[in-house]
Amino acid sequence: MSDTRNTILDSAQMLFTQKGYDATSMELIAKEVGFTKAALYYHFKSKEDILLEIMKRTTENAVSHIGGIESLNTISINNENLKAYLLKLFNFLIQEKEVFSIALVEFLKENQQNESLMLKIPSQFLSHFEKIISISEEDRAIILFHVFSFILFESLSEKISNELNMSKVTLEEHIKNYTISLLTAYVLENSANKQG
Repeated sequence: MSDTRNTILDSAQMLFTQKGYDATSMELIAKEVGFTKAALYYHFKSKEDILLEIMKRTTENAVSHIGGIESLNTISINNENLKAYLLKLFNFLIQEKEVFSIALVEFLKENQQNESLMLKIPSQFLSHFEKIISISEEDRAIILFHVFSFILFESLSEKISNELNMSKVTLEEHIKNYTISLLTAYVLENSANKQG
């Protein structure tokens, strides 16, 4: 990807995080990058394309950062391997929580104009899971529920930790470990049912 496109994506990501997706216009992105709107449209057809490219870039970084998908695919899936993989995944989600929070907000909106976007974001994110196990629509929904619940929690963790009088790090670890345990049990049971 060119430096220009990365600069646009970085600026758009910052604006989406600060102002929200809906409040960020193509004109505002162009101004932030120092482009005319026409120059911005030369690189991206729409704001939706920019968000999808941000998600694609982040997902590719996640796969690169997490690694191990091929090894999970070629050996039998077991509790330890899957937990290690999910731990890396959730650590990455924490690291990139701003991007995933933007995606979560757009995914949860009940706005018909964003329906296509709501379907594209999870597909990009879940495509790497499909390399490990075949995912039915029900599997997709369950995995997304856990992942997006974790992202939502992560966005609110500081407030929740204050309410519980617990350190944010301790609370994050508890929730991360709980979510990983749930997903591991689900995937292993699902995998066993499909094989048996």
